Amino acid sequence: MSFNIFQACEHGDVNAVRTLLDEQPDLVHAVDASNNTPLTQALQRGNVDIVRELITRHADPRKAQVTVAQTEQNAEAFALVREASLRADTMICLLYTSPSPRD
Repeated sequence: MSFNIFQACEHGDVNAVRTLLDEQPDLVHAVDASNNTPLTQALQRGNVDIVRELITRHADPRKAQVTVAQTEQNAEAFALVREASLRADTMICLLYTSPSPRD
């Protein structure tokens, strides 16, 4: 069976997600007709393995975190996204607060 990235996330097929991202790394930033990303879809379903894979491949956790409500079903996956979001925010702050080489 051949899946697109959103179908693979919906069905919880982490191997299909890996294969698709190996072939087309930019799919990690894909957006569907409802403006969801693969990470948003995996987070909604609470699929920890796919969430971890997408974060490892640089999916933006900040959008998923504000789009998806935390539930009992997705609590572990949500914790991964929250942690990744905090790391991303910290990196952005460091970039903007570091002295420039000209200073």
